[in-house]
Amino acid sequence: MVTARRRDERLVDTPVAITAVSGATLNAYSVTRVTDLATLVPSLIAGKAASGSSASIFLRGVGSTALSAGFDQSVSFVIDGLPMSRGREISLPQFDVRGVEVLKGPQALYFGRNTTGGLISVTTNGPTDELEAGIKGDYGFKAQEKYVEAYISGPLTDTIRGRVAGRYSKANGAFVNTAALTYPTPIPGQVRTRNADRRGYSEAYSGRVTLDWQPTDGITFELKGGATKMTDGGPTDLIERVCGGGRTTPLPANGIPPSPNADCVVNGRSDSSALPIQVAEANYRNARDGRMYADFDSQYAILTGNIESEPFDLASITGFYRFNQTDLNNVSGEAYPASFSQLANFTQYSQELRFQSKFAGPLNVLVGAFYAHGKFKFDTDAYISSRCRSIRRRARM
Repeated sequence: MVTARRRDERLVDTPVAITAVSGATLNAYSVTRVTDLATLVPSLIAGKAASGSSASIFLRGVGSTALSAGFDQSVSFVIDGLPMSRGREISLPQFDVRGVEVLKGPQALYFGRNTTGGLISVTTNGPTDELEAGIKGDYGFKAQEKYVEAYISGPLTDTIRGRVAGRYSKANGAFVNTAALTYPTPIPGQVRTRNADRRGYSEAYSGRVTLDWQPTDGITFELKGGATKMTDGGPTDLIERVCGGGRTTPLPANGIPPSPNADCVVNGRSDSSALPIQVAEANYRNARDGRMYADFDSQYAILTGNIESEPFDLASITGFYRFNQTDLNNVSGEAYPASFSQLANFTQYSQELRFQSKFAGPLNVLVGAFYAHGKFKFDTDAYISSRCRSIRRRARM
């Protein structure tokens, strides 16, 4: 069964190009992020980016560039009916999921947002009639990554059911950082230090609480609340350098020779250093101690109400969603001092109403309305040093 037209129907009866993936399949292939989903869905390309929206999502060749920080993504993301279309949602861990539907082509009619390229709709598990619980974990040797997920679900009273699910993950990183412990900069007295021995570090905490209330037959209310807190080495932490002309080492930049620790080979090894501490402390926003990082936290809440009667159904979805991300990124390795920091803060409130008939004849009616109000703040600082001259630029949206 799929819900591409906001009602349960068989896949063969739905006039939409859909790839539906069950929760069992997601577990079997260890799909825990939207970027992992691309391995199961033909024509879906999803990846993290260093700047702008921090995401690049394309479906059948249609999508939005990562530089479009102030726009909704052409391929939108929806979780339990709540639209999330800023792009950074691809970083959210996906756990305790009932299924995912990838709808290809424009979907604005049923989902009320800018979805010209398509839609990724995630449905999480709800409370159960009987008490049940589960736990699972995994370990990856290459990145020294481990995670654990757990849930408990069951009835609380005769009319209320609940479910609590959580996930924790940590990875030391799959890439080796070849940068020196300290490296001189073109500015006398300033040095750069190695960020960490490995690149690709991440740590994340996620949780979700669901309450389901059925006061009488035909009337249900469901409240979901979720939160995620993540930290890692920043969007550029997994970048490897590729040079043109078949070179295996980079060329000098603005007269600055390349680092002897740098190469142009895709081999899981790359160089990354922190900003000089003098720069980080010189009113450079979100630079902290100069080490590359990204901190991301988000919260959402969804209140869904359904009234089923004859011959009409009424549905309401009230949503709240916010995220905050700060990061500092190294785009040039350890030799050439070029870094930028970002702050992205977004808050959204939304309301959807649907009125649907259930006539016995061939003609039925679906009437809906959608409203959303969002506020987005985006700041970025860039630091570029050429020998003894530094340039600093700021942009704000």
